[in-house]
Amino acid sequence: MARSWRWRVDGERGGFPGGEGGMITQDDARAPAVRRLATSARRLETRHKGGRVVWRIWGEGPPVVMLHGGFGSWMHFLRTIPALAESRRVICPDMPGFGESDDPAGPDLLDAIPAALASGLARFAEAHEWLDVAAFSFGTVMSGALAVRMARAAPAGPRVRRLALCAPAGLGVPMGGFDGLRSLRAGMSQAERLAVHRHNLSRLMLADPALIDEETVLIQDANVGAARAVGRPYSRSSALKDALALRPVEAVAAIWGSRDAYALRNLHAYEAAIRGLVPDIRAHRIEGAGHWVLYERPGEVNRVLLDFLNE
Repeated sequence: MARSWRWRVDGERGGFPGGEGGMITQDDARAPAVRRLATSARRLETRHKGGRVVWRIWGEGPPVVMLHGGFGSWMHFLRTIPALAESRRVICPDMPGFGESDDPAGPDLLDAIPAALASGLARFAEAHEWLDVAAFSFGTVMSGALAVRMARAAPAGPRVRRLALCAPAGLGVPMGGFDGLRSLRAGMSQAERLAVHRHNLSRLMLADPALIDEETVLIQDANVGAARAVGRPYSRSSALKDALALRPVEAVAAIWGSRDAYALRNLHAYEAAIRGLVPDIRAHRIEGAGHWVLYERPGEVNRVLLDFLNE
């Protein structure tokens, strides 16, 4: 049975209190798709070094773990989960420091987050010899570290078989700054805060501003308000590249948008770094799509993911 789920609005978990009712929560998000998908999930909690990790699970079949991006939660996969859950057991954590999960157990996210995820997966995925991982943005950096950790622990637990990277980060490619972004301030009204999110989504996440509807803005507000960990230093590192150099998985696919704001200033180097991650990488560039490619172009991304993961 699905549980009720709510984030606090008093600032304790990083939200922006005050204004017209405080920060948007998952519980009162006026996004029907979020509400429907959340209530159909099985919600589990695991603990690692005293910290709680919250997981949601849909479907049955071979397991695929989905790791969200920075300032995110399981809702980054809102338009991916239903397609994959038709044939797979989809496992989505809120990574430590994000969403409903507690803070990471240590300052080094590249150690603390994969350790907490591996600990949880060892508990409820132990019946499987392998699992697949699909990750987005900052989550791709964590996915590489998780794959290495689980490969070293095998056969005591499952290992990562296939790794699908959406808008990969941690490639060691310098990224420029972003002009024109707006900042959130404590005391903003809800309307002011949502206007900031709408603007920043158009600058960073989606190439087509016409696709930024109310639901998208509400998701962004809930995600940003609950984020306490900072993933940017890891995304700008070479951590994913270094992890995959150890070949901890059998196969890797990468999907990115040609208008990804995080890569546009250095697109040639970004694409070269993706194609050089492993010799036989399955590389898919989606023309006209932005950074949140799996949300902006779900039909194309879901077809690629299903073809790759179900081989």
